[in-house]
Amino acid sequence: MNKKVSITDEENLIFQSYSIIKFLFELNSKNFTNSDYYKDEFTNPNDLFKYYIDNVGIINQGTIIFALYSMLVLTKELLFDSLKMEFSDFNLFLLNESSSSCHSTYKSDKKEVNVIRHIRNAVAHGKISICKNGSIMFVDKNNNEEFHIELSFDTLEKFINELQNLISKIYMKKLY
Repeated sequence: MNKKVSITDEENLIFQSYSIIKFLFELNSKNFTNSDYYKDEFTNPNDLFKYYIDNVGIINQGTIIFALYSMLVLTKELLFDSLKMEFSDFNLFLLNESSSSCHSTYKSDKKEVNVIRHIRNAVAHGKISICKNGSIMFVDKNNNEEFHIELSFDTLEKFINELQNLISKIYMKKLY
């Protein structure tokens, strides 16, 4: 692609973050930790990075937080006005996938729980934990109001894939 693309600073920030996430998922899908390069280059048994990656893998809780921050928080904060319909669809998807594990005492959620806003807040404030069953808990608290939702890893993976598709579509529109 030799076409010069004009993108805003906000889009650039999102596309660069997305590219890093895509790269990490690609490394994981290609089994990078079993590659000759990884085995040859990361040989020091005292290397904390190697120890950690060998034990938790490339895709882990930190990767999930990074992916959600770069693809949800940044995208929502920087491009929300042009993506209201897409975020509304994401909200419905998450409500349908987690109806039994979603709870909110927020007055603003009386009509419909704004799952996207609460997950965004949980990610931005580091209020995420991995449950014993492997699902992910997001918590958003403000004064006496509280929201929590537990999402299966499969649901979260589908959501992240949809965020990736959205960002990819935005970028592809810029190219063509």
